[in-house]
Amino acid sequence: MVAKTYKIISIDMKDQSDLKKFIYVDERCVSQVLRELPDEAFISHACELYKYLIQYKNIRIKSRTVLFLLLLLGTDNISKALNIMKEKPSGTMYQIICCNTEKGHVNKSFNLNKKLRELLSENAIHSLEWLS
Repeated sequence: MVAKTYKIISIDMKDQSDLKKFIYVDERCVSQVLRELPDEAFISHACELYKYLIQYKNIRIKSRTVLFLLLLLGTDNISKALNIMKEKPSGTMYQIICCNTEKGHVNKSFNLNKKLRELLSENAIHSLEWLS
């Protein structure tokens, strides 16, 4: 069985102050909160891209939590991503935590339809544009 480098936790949000305690970055992990859960292949891809990009010191996006948010949402538009997150949180939301492991890259096979493959490719292209 292949170990995941990310985990998903379902959380019940009451207000905006709750949201802030679930979004963080430390020396091993980054965490972000979303209202809707993307496909598991998309989450895995976002996590692997994040771990790849943080190796570079000259990446244009300085906030690692914002970088992870962009990868999870599949957009290169910071304003759009932040506006999505400004909506009042309520009900069930999903905390996605991506961590570096000593084992490095995790190979996992996913069944990908054409639309998801296109989204993953677009996300990878956006991430390359962020490198200076």
